[in-house]
Amino acid sequence: MQAPPASFRVEPGIWAGSYFGAGVTDQTEAHIAWLTQQGIGCIIDLSSPDDQLPSYHALLTNIAPHIQYRNYPIRDGIVPSPALMVAILDQIAWCTHNEITLYIHCWGGVGRTGTVIACWFMRAGHTARAAIRLLNERRKVAGLRRESPDFHAQIDFVEQWVEPDAETRAVWLRWRDIFRGGILGAALGNAIGVTNDMRSANQLTRLDDMQGGGIFSIAKGGWTDETAMMLCVTESLIHMRRFDARDVADRFLRWWREGYCTCSGRVY
Repeated sequence: MQAPPASFRVEPGIWAGSYFGAGVTDQTEAHIAWLTQQGIGCIIDLSSPDDQLPSYHALLTNIAPHIQYRNYPIRDGIVPSPALMVAILDQIAWCTHNEITLYIHCWGGVGRTGTVIACWFMRAGHTARAAIRLLNERRKVAGLRRESPDFHAQIDFVEQWVEPDAETRAVWLRWRDIFRGGILGAALGNAIGVTNDMRSANQLTRLDDMQGGGIFSIAKGGWTDETAMMLCVTESLIHMRRFDARDVADRFLRWWREGYCTCSGRVY
């Protein structure tokens, strides 16, 4: 058993630290064993695909399937949108209300993680300065001397942070559900339709559920390039906060070269 690097106790039921999926499998397994020993029931991952960190999700699912995994991607050195910060804080609140112990991490456990923890302290009633001071006190107890957050933009974000009113929150939740429904609906339609993908009319199979197969022998529930392209564009919009043709094209290239946003690492 081995604690993830830069890990520290935020408060009862909440731990924070750095990404722990790098290195050999044995090291990652040791970190997961430590998380299990601490009673972690949910991991909040703030890392972004742009970090290009190897995923530990499959190993986590295999070793500790009881641990929930939630990814709220924030680009390194960049602050989240207010709506994303509220979603993260609401997830923390839901876990604490249901007595689910958390582990929150980004890459190094300093910038993005510190920004979220400081805003969490502010939700509890602390001022921005008091929240940042408390955050660093908790880090120092664990022997961590580096100040957090470490980017001026992140400190400014905390100092200017104000929770939205009920009306604004309701609007954000409504649009989130609309977009989520659209993306899931399109992906489900694609996963159902792969069985008949690129077949002539006289070869079509009647479908009422996901069967997989088709000319690419896709596993049940898998999707093809239509959903992968949609995910590439969606991730770009989230990370850039606008349409950026170059960023979208870069993600399309990653799809073609690496299988980025595919269901299996294969390009269909």
